Amino acid sequence: MFPSGRMVVVLKVVVLLVFAFSPARALAGPEIFHTQGAETGDFPAGAVVDGSWDVIGSSAAAHSGVFGFDIYGPTATGGDTLTLPISSAGYHTIVVSLWGKVRSGLKGDDQVTFEWTVNGTDRTLLQTISILAPGDWVSYSFNHPVTANDDPDLAVIFKAILSSTSDRMGFDDVVIWGI
Repeated sequence: MFPSGRMVVVLKVVVLLVFAFSPARALAGPEIFHTQGAETGDFPAGAVVDGSWDVIGSSAAAHSGVFGFDIYGPTATGGDTLTLPISSAGYHTIVVSLWGKVRSGLKGDDQVTFEWTVNGTDRTLLQTISILAPGDWVSYSFNHPVTANDDPDLAVIFKAILSSTSDRMGFDDVVIWGI
């Protein structure tokens, strides 16, 4: 039995609405990389950690599972970084999604940035978080430009500039998607 003309139109509208309101990551394709919620209790293989970054096992530090990434201040001059190398070789339309939570307020000049690099040197800013009170987990999603396509040296960089020991933020469930 074939659907009627009216049914076909309704189905097309439903499909368009689903895709129009779906998160970018749902349209991006399969996972290239997933931190698995840092559930090994350590950073992913190849991660470069500079400064006060840590993997913490607690319900406050994990969006899912037990472990999550944590940064606390004060950080070094110029900031502390966590670099996650991601090979996008063979993939295009790269999307990064993750969860973040300010655990202790960011104020004044405190900031945490999401950046990416295709060569380890030149960085492109994706987003800055600053002057934010503690709160619930927030979902972040970033579409990478075409220069991130098919790149074996792609990396996502978390950079924190925090002024005091009371500054703290957590991240979990970092996922890279691509087609």
